Amino acid sequence: MINSSQIDSLKYFLENNYIYPIENSSLWKCIVIRHQEDKNKSKSEQKKEFKKTIVKRFKDEHNINIDKSGGVYVYKDISDTNIIYTGKGKSILKRLTDHYYESLLSNNKQLWPKYFAHFKDNLKLYILEINDYQGKVSKAINNNIDMYRHIIEQSIELVQPSIFKIFTDKFINIRPGVKTKAFKWEDKHKRILREIISVSK
Repeated sequence: MINSSQIDSLKYFLENNYIYPIENSSLWKCIVIRHQEDKNKSKSEQKKEFKKTIVKRFKDEHNINIDKSGGVYVYKDISDTNIIYTGKGKSILKRLTDHYYESLLSNNKQLWPKYFAHFKDNLKLYILEINDYQGKVSKAINNNIDMYRHIIEQSIELVQPSIFKIFTDKFINIRPGVKTKAFKWEDKHKRILREIISVSK
């Protein structure tokens, strides 16, 4: 179990590398997004449109080709108060479009769709680019880069736990590295999630 002095050390590491606080760091690039369903279009069409929109937004607002970006990403509420979810990936764009698609599956009782479907208002999306090396390099080098992404992701979770982490930590059958497909959403989960969000405000 990590203690408060270790968390302080992680915070110091993130601050000294200009990674934290996220909203005050020029390394993070932010756009405002909205997970909103269009009943007149299929879910696959909406996913494609969302993908095109965020690619264009990051290009226009930050001159970033997010379709080629790996790194860490953070969803925050519009007030920048709470982290909703922290993730990482070799392809940020794939992860973001997957989360958007999950938010459309409100009738699905698995964890991811029910969680992301809960957040329909405007959200701030931050990305920190940490890209694989291109060209002829050993697999071990890019594995090390992915480990660095993982370290940043987990350090942020420890310094400022996301609502997702607080929520999942309440259930013994959901832990990092454990598959969540067996999780079935019940009314109590919705109530607990609302309580966490209410306390966090």
